[in-house]
Amino acid sequence: MNESLVQWVLLKRPEYLGDRLGFKLKKKLGENYTTKQGRIDFAFETEKEVLEELSKTTGVYLGPPVAMDVTHLRWLNKIIKPFCDEQVDSLQFDVLRNTFNSRTNFDVYKSLAQYFELIRIEKDKLVCLTCYGKRFRDNYNAHIIQSNATMPDLSLEQKRILLEILTNGIFTKSKVNIYYFLRFVHLTNGNWLPKLGAPEDAEKLKFVNFLFDKSYKWSTLKELLLFTCNQCEELELVEE
Repeated sequence: MNESLVQWVLLKRPEYLGDRLGFKLKKKLGENYTTKQGRIDFAFETEKEVLEELSKTTGVYLGPPVAMDVTHLRWLNKIIKPFCDEQVDSLQFDVLRNTFNSRTNFDVYKSLAQYFELIRIEKDKLVCLTCYGKRFRDNYNAHIIQSNATMPDLSLEQKRILLEILTNGIFTKSKVNIYYFLRFVHLTNGNWLPKLGAPEDAEKLKFVNFLFDKSYKWSTLKELLLFTCNQCEELELVEE
């Protein structure tokens, strides 16, 4: 049977296609979308609960990636180091916050540590290390402890702990970004990554926004890719 004819029938009868797939389709997102990475014949929006149900049988629905102002995972060493210095498993919220110059910076680091399940915040404003957090703290090597750097590099064992956390089946914002970036590398064969000062490329912007289900501006998308690439390099998942 002619492939174009089949495609035409499916596009004209989305209710039939949805019935055959076993879930309801919403609006059509696009058709015959061609990129240098390949062609997407057509795509439909589906209900969120359908995607979640599909994840149980056909893979995990991660949700979309989120742009964050986190350039490296070694930032985790800054927020966990006070626990190492004091050799404690918990600190008062204000005590930990006061080790940072600004509330904004603290919030970014705190969120990163929460996304990687290293800390939890109790109702009485006590910041506690999780089991992962204790292992992460206990694997500070001599270089990290003696380093004058604000954010020393991750130790080998810390990388292993973060990889374990990354693959534990709990998908937080930071971890979802890494999974999406690895998918991006797979689809592009690792042949393209924007440089920091690269001018806008409309075709690539459209492709990555389609892939990530976003509508980011070029500058935001570029930083998302570059920052997440840094994190993947730290974990030795990719190399340039």
